[in-house]
Amino acid sequence: MYLKGAQRIIARIESAGAYSETIDQTYREGEDIVITFRMPPEADQLVTLALELPDAEVPGNGDPRVLGFALKSLKVIQTGL
Repeated sequence: MYLKGAQRIIARIESAGAYSETIDQTYREGEDIVITFRMPPEADQLVTLALELPDAEVPGNGDPRVLGFALKSLKVIQTGL
């Protein structure tokens, strides 16, 4: 993570209109970000995950990018089949 050491992340999970869930959490620097959700059986196979980062900002060191968190790795698991 960058800047203030904490980042609010709003995750929106959708499946072709049959399912939608919003998860709003704040993470501290150094924590793993884990977004857990359960899809109903009637949901489509294709799932969209959108992340909103309301605390992202320009670092103020001449870098014009708006920074939120650094993604080091991503793991998606399907459980309970």
